[in-house]
Amino acid sequence: MNPTAWRVNDMLELMLECGRIGLHHFENSEWWLKPDQTLVTPADGEIETLLDRQFNHPEQGSWMLGEETVGDHDEAYIQAMLKGRAWVVDPIDGTAPYAHKLAYWGTSIGLMENGVLTEGAIILPQQGEIFISNHGQVFFAEKIDVYGSVDQVDLCLLAPHPRPLNDGSMIALSQLVAKTGRFQRRDAGKQDGRGVVDGWIDDAVVIERRRAGMGQDGFRLGIRHVGAFRAGARPRGAGAGSAQPFVVQERAVLLV
Repeated sequence: MNPTAWRVNDMLELMLECGRIGLHHFENSEWWLKPDQTLVTPADGEIETLLDRQFNHPEQGSWMLGEETVGDHDEAYIQAMLKGRAWVVDPIDGTAPYAHKLAYWGTSIGLMENGVLTEGAIILPQQGEIFISNHGQVFFAEKIDVYGSVDQVDLCLLAPHPRPLNDGSMIALSQLVAKTGRFQRRDAGKQDGRGVVDGWIDDAVVIERRRAGMGQDGFRLGIRHVGAFRAGARPRGAGAGSAQPFVVQERAVLLV
């Protein structure tokens, strides 16, 4: 595999190998805590070692930023990586569920050029799914067998299907939102001091930080469904000059 080139077939073959390693360790995987109190497993180390052999070749203009090995590199390496072509990898993306025998984990690989992510791939071995980007498009395959060959994987172009947020929808929150109580995009709209209002087409959510009797640093996230709100626009049902969005429904708390 050429460490400086993004080729879909090469990435597919590499992702299948990562999936095989992850499944090999899954049922009997031990885990321990790193100094930052996050979990790590033998699969993390074995997959990252595999990816390091593939990608970490500064002499060829290829660097690697890995979750388990980032601390092994000095500042000069990091600066060179940010100015060149670098592979950003998470060997077991979802180590906590993986360590506790839950299904939602995979391997993630991104290609970063001059500090900007340009391509990415994710494999979810237990779901049998894989996503691989290529020049602005995303390809997807399901019901894959990680022990099979690349030729058996039927990649198809993944087209977006935007849907409005409704009362039965699920809202997935990143760890950053869960830790900070804030949800924001570059084009975020109103801010009321407690959270940030942001729009998804015809709907929006408000994330509100609340004390929940869990000590000084504890909080929970309340999510409210806001109807037909766009950043910078007055929502339906709000009076003239209203500074607050029109709340349609209080939604359940969701932490991920």
